[in-house]
Amino acid sequence: MLLSPTVLLVLVVVGLVYVFYTFTSGRAKHGEVVQAKLALDELRASNPEYKFSVDEFRDGTIAFTHDVIGAIGIFDPDKKLLRLKSADREDSTEDCQSQEEAETAVEDYLRRIYDPNPAE
Repeated sequence: MLLSPTVLLVLVVVGLVYVFYTFTSGRAKHGEVVQAKLALDELRASNPEYKFSVDEFRDGTIAFTHDVIGAIGIFDPDKKLLRLKSADREDSTEDCQSQEEAETAVEDYLRRIYDPNPAE
């Protein structure tokens, strides 16, 4: 069975559009991640109250500790789960797919502690 030139041309164009879309959407997502990381680094540099230490344990869990207010986050990369604890706020648990997501969640948790009612 032979395809007509028109059908073949349509298939080629659709394939090229699909390949272009796949590569550009992946790049855009990577760009968003990089931009978010830069914004987070800038926020931490300009607001020392959001700084926290990061320690990795032998079992793979990662602890995020804020020494000033005693807030702590424990991230389990196998379960993709972050547990947040503080004397100033109610404990919470969040789903996080990566350490970067966990760091952002800890950052948000600290922001809620320091500024529970932000002006908009």
